[in-house]
This record gives sequence, C-alpha cells and structure tokens, in this order.
Amino acid sequence: MARNIIETIINIFGQLESLINDEEKVRIIPAEKRIIAPSNHDYINKNMKVLKNSNVINKVLLNYNTNIFGLSFDNRSYVLIPGTSQLEDGFSPGFILKATDIEQFADGFKLIAMSEKLVAIKSEIDLSLLLVDKIFGLQPNDNKEVIYDINEIVPFYADFEVWEIDQKIFDINNENDLFRIYILWRISNEKETENRHKFSLNFLFNTLEQYVKLTQNPNSKHIAKVLFRAVSSTSWEHCYLELYRCIEKLYTIYHIDYLQGQLKMDTNNIANSLENIGFKSREVNDVTKLFKKISTNQYLFKKLKEEVFNIKSSSEKISLSQETLNNLKDLVENNTTANESEISFLFNKLKKEFTRSSEDNLIEISEKMAEKLYTIRCNIAHLSYKHNHVDYDDEQWNNIIFIILNIIEELYDIYGKRLEELSLI
Repeated sequence: MARNIIETIINIFGQLESLINDEEKVRIIPAEKRIIAPSNHDYINKNMKVLKNSNVINKVLLNYNTNIFGLSFDNRSYVLIPGTSQLEDGFSPGFILKATDIEQFADGFKLIAMSEKLVAIKSEIDLSLLLVDKIFGLQPNDNKEVIYDINEIVPFYADFEVWEIDQKIFDINNENDLFRIYILWRISNEKETENRHKFSLNFLFNTLEQYVKLTQNPNSKHIAKVLFRAVSSTSWEHCYLELYRCIEKLYTIYHIDYLQGQLKMDTNNIANSLENIGFKSREVNDVTKLFKKISTNQYLFKKLKEEVFNIKSSSEKISLSQETLNNLKDLVENNTTANESEISFLFNKLKKEFTRSSEDNLIEISEKMAEKLYTIRCNIAHLSYKHNHVDYDDEQWNNIIFIILNIIEELYDIYGKRLEELSLI
C-alpha cells in the first residue's frame, strides 16, 4: 500500500515537537501547515515516488540502539545503514550505489527514515531550544504555512546512508546477509580512514582485509552474526572465542559425514540421532581432524608456530628411505660412475621423499597448532581451566585472528554446501 505523504510529514513534526520541554513550548508559534520541501525541485516527483512506494521489509538489531534495515523500491533492494562514510559506489561487490547521494532518491529515503523512526533523533543538551529556534518558532507566511528545506530537518536525526544492493549477491530478506552488508560497509569505511581505531580492538590493516575477504565469500552467510560479534568485540579474548565458534559449528558436519560413510545411512537420520542422544565427542580431536582438511592455508600453521608462539622447529625432520641413503652413499663415497639417467632417477626420488617428509611435518604442525588453539579457547572460556592465562600483545593477537579467519574461510568453502543441505545455517 502506498505511503501517505501528508501523514508522513505530520508524523515527523509530531516526533520533533514531542521532545520540546514545557519551558520552551511557550515559544512555539502555531501554524496551520508545516511543509518539508525537497532540496532540488527538479526531482520532486521521483522523490515522492520513492516516499510513497518504498517498503521496509527487514530489520536487524546490531546493538542495543542501532539497526540496519532492508528496503525495497521499484523491484530493487536497498539497505539503510546507521553512520556516514566516504565510500565510493561499488566499493565492494554487491554495493551498487549510495542512494542518499543521488538527488532522484535521497529526499524520499530521508523522509521515510525520519517518519518511520528508522533513525533516532539526536540527543543534545539544548535540543528543545534548537527545535524551537530552528523549527517551531519560525513565523508562518500569509497562508499560515511554514515551509522548510529538508536539509533543515535532517540534522536533528542521527546520520545514516541508504545503499542500493545487488540482489544477485545479497538477499535483504536474510538477516545473515544484512549482517554481512554491515560488516563490509563498516570495515571498508574504517580501513579508509586515517585513524582505524574506531574499533574497540587495534586491528591491523591485513586483519581487516581478511575480515573483508571472508565476509565477501558467500559461505560467510552461515556465520555472519558471529563474525559481526567478533569484529565488534571489546576484548581480544571475546573476539577469539566468537571466531572459534565458527570452527565448532562444523564438528557435527564432520561426524555426520564420517558416520554416513561408515553406516551408509540417510544424512538427516544421522543428524537427528546425534541431536537426540546429545552426542558430544572430545573437542580437541574434532578440531585436529578438521585442521587436517586444510591444504591451501597449511603454511599458516608453521607461521603461527614459529612467529606467534615462538616454538622452534628443531623437531622437524626430513626422513629418507634406507635404499635412497645407500644409493647416495655409493654415489658419493665410492665414486660410483653413474650415467645421466641414473642420476636423474636418484634426484627425482630424493625430491619425492623430501616433499613427503615436508608434508608429514606440516601435518604434525597442524595437529600441534590445533591443540594449541583449542587450549587458548579453553583458557579463555573456563575460569577454572588449568594454566588459565592468555597474555598476547596486539601484534600477536592480530596474527592469531588473521590466521583463524583464513582457516575459517577454507573450512567453510569445504563444508558450506553441506551446511545448506543439512539446513544447519
């Protein structure tokens, strides 16, 4: 149903007038009509069309007083985001344009936001005084009307932006996609600012870049709310716990796939049975098994071990077969004459054995790092956990979070489709 323009305007002035205290109300000058005029008269009809025909179709609470809204207009999708940015159109895949910068749409969306309380009225010490001085204390014209430019009204409301969203990338009916949209908008905005410390935590640039990369990945829809809580955390420990939950979410999928392979049972029956019996395996084993699935980011475990936890690599060994060692001994010590093909064969054999040993070492490192990351999780989560102490500086935490984000992305690329099949989003 089309929105009534007159009721919209009356609604806005009613909200504002209700905030004037009794002391200032005596200075209000009555008017038969209060009219809000668009900032550009060339686009009145287009803005009124936006005002009449836009619909608020979804709302997600970000924190106790901040929301993001999904809007539809003319078969297109938009989001209203609290705050302001210097971001350009198309700054991230899925963000088409900033509608509140487009004169054909801006005023219509602003009127909707104010009238339907999508944004809050600013709390100022002298709000009543300002409302009377700038709005309700103005002298009406001969027709007993007061006409205001919309830009005289907007400053009384909290800042916001409206962006057109690509429907092929984001579904504004899905709250997870609204969380993804807000994460991308906020991180991208604050990465561009000179002072990136608007976050409670001192995230480094590459950590924020990895947050963006993960959130742009469609599989992040399975964990979008958790990612939002992580990046909004006020302590490194809480940020870490939230991200670790993304890994824990996959334990059940791993068990289901394993049992399906062993028992040849229907997947949903296995899932329901595990839930009904309250099945819980040893978590340190679960995370170790999951980490063995990692291939692309396996090198990061070595980085984590050596650069973050400062664990020396002396235990890493290169194992060669006895046959290969004997061949090398014959070649070196006995001055055995070998033709080119024999040398090439021995070289390729050495290369394969070195590669296998390196892979074995990486697997061993990944297992040790899985245990280490699980221990950190327990140290944070359990007050009485043995050796309950986590003490890393900002740089170490950034490295840990950066690596965890990479691991999460790869694991959800592996298991994202299964999550959808099992309806465990």
